Amino acid sequence: MAHITSDRVVEFSMAEVQPERVRWTKMLLGRVFSEDRLTVAELREAVNNPWQGQGRIKVREVAHELYEFTLPTEAAKKWALQRTPWVIKDRILHLRAWVSNISARTFDDMAIAPFRVQLWDVQDDCCTQQFGRKVANSTLGRVLESGVFVCSDTASNFIKVKALIDFSKPLRSQVLATNDEMGSFWICFKYEHLPSFCYNCGRVGHF
Repeated sequence: MAHITSDRVVEFSMAEVQPERVRWTKMLLGRVFSEDRLTVAELREAVNNPWQGQGRIKVREVAHELYEFTLPTEAAKKWALQRTPWVIKDRILHLRAWVSNISARTFDDMAIAPFRVQLWDVQDDCCTQQFGRKVANSTLGRVLESGVFVCSDTASNFIKVKALIDFSKPLRSQVLATNDEMGSFWICFKYEHLPSFCYNCGRVGHF
């Protein structure tokens, strides 16, 4: 620390910040995707309903669209985090581990959340996990899971992926798949449990 005089330096011990660090172990940071803003009271009431088995949750707004959630135990925190994103009052709530230094980068990073998407109208010869990964990686986001399923109502095959979706960008509703031998066909995307969604601009949270 050259050129800094001793009267401008304050040394501190970990014991002096330990109480706050312990509190962080039960905290989550959440972002709500919606142009129609929720009040803290509305958000607190909304999360305490599906999370009621985890005990009472404290909610505090820390920045625009960013909220601090304090849960009663570390186990409750892990339970909520493993199930992100949540659909709360017809809005997507994405959670992440607490960070002490919130910045614009934090806000942007929280636009990306894991979400399950079904791929329909896929030709039978193409209905494979590998094909699903190829399509989703190219159009939706990095794929975490991919599988082939059968619709119980129609007995039709479809692919389901879990991918990291950037909800700050318009969502795709379909994509054209093409191959020299098999020709071209449209694949329709169905986002599972997707709340408010504008079919004109493709954005989540735009009413």
